[in-house]
Amino acid sequence: MNLFSAKNSHRRASAFTIIELLVALTITAAITTFMVTIVVNVLNSWSRSSATLTAGNQARVIMDQLSADIQGAVLRSSSDVMFAATIPVDQSVALNAGRGDANVTDAKWNVTDVKPGEAAGSLVLNPADRDLETYRFGQAGVWLRLFSTPPDNSAATLSDLSAPRAVSYQIVRKQVGSATAPYTYQLFRSEVRPFGTTALTNAKSTFANGYDLFGVNGYNDPSDAAVGGTAAADAGIIRRPRAEYVLGEGVVDFGVRIFTRNAAGILEEAFPFDRRAATAPATQKRVFAATTNTTRTQPAVALPLGNFNAAATSYGYPAVVEVMVRILTPDGIEIIQAYEDDPTRFGGAGKWWELAEANSKVFTRRIEVRTIAL
Repeated sequence: MNLFSAKNSHRRASAFTIIELLVALTITAAITTFMVTIVVNVLNSWSRSSATLTAGNQARVIMDQLSADIQGAVLRSSSDVMFAATIPVDQSVALNAGRGDANVTDAKWNVTDVKPGEAAGSLVLNPADRDLETYRFGQAGVWLRLFSTPPDNSAATLSDLSAPRAVSYQIVRKQVGSATAPYTYQLFRSEVRPFGTTALTNAKSTFANGYDLFGVNGYNDPSDAAVGGTAAADAGIIRRPRAEYVLGEGVVDFGVRIFTRNAAGILEEAFPFDRRAATAPATQKRVFAATTNTTRTQPAVALPLGNFNAAATSYGYPAVVEVMVRILTPDGIEIIQAYEDDPTRFGGAGKWWELAEANSKVFTRRIEVRTIAL
């Protein structure tokens, strides 16, 4: 063999064949695909965990505040209503030009593809289903109000003393920050001053308005300049919350289930279904009122409170309150806002609840009312 032939043989022996290259490329592609899949799964898992953590942290704040208020509820056996829960009517254009039952100036409900009304399934309460997480409490959730006493403190001013004060919770769809900001669903907690340090502020305090939530007073009519008002800590904020009192963002549903005790001390559900009649099926109720007066109805004032009659109301004193909040994830807030801006991007109208349920977390807590009606 000459030198030239030996060199060619050496080159052929050290080169890769086409088959070897294809095998190598296939293995490389498989490894790359495997690694990409792992990275994508890790990122998705991290995103879900982060969303759950964000919603969970917010839910913890809401539930802790609710627990403090409900456990400190002030009750007495009388015709006064000192604890009430209402499922409001749909927040349609008929209610204060679409600003909702709370009549918040910058609220906006009269848009076609916002959270749907009852006819489209926003109010879903199945008496056979005892799973609170599956309930939908109407377009604006439950309007909860009560009188509560905060923990003892050594405050120097009357407005901060550990005295009973009116408190309310409600959902409003409104903008955050500015007139050009997107709309979001917010849970508000409003608290009225127990006393006032001047004649003007005291007239709009809890003490001056009294301890009857169904009375025709400042709690139900913020436009009443004498006893209502919409300034910070005025009685009128029970009906019309102020922007700075937002407790949670992206809260698309808020509801309660209320239990009372019978003569034997056994817990029985009274709201949103009254199951206390042994021979009658569970009856859906729109209002719960802690009072001995079973003919009391919500006051008829300038704002559309729904004016539910006694037949739509259950009565008694709460012993246990189960609370539910549905909170959108950060991505869920953006998705709902995008859907409400242009439903065609998601295949058309009618998908609000589908998107909300897929991009939200539900949290519940069972809270014992520690005070006893006296």
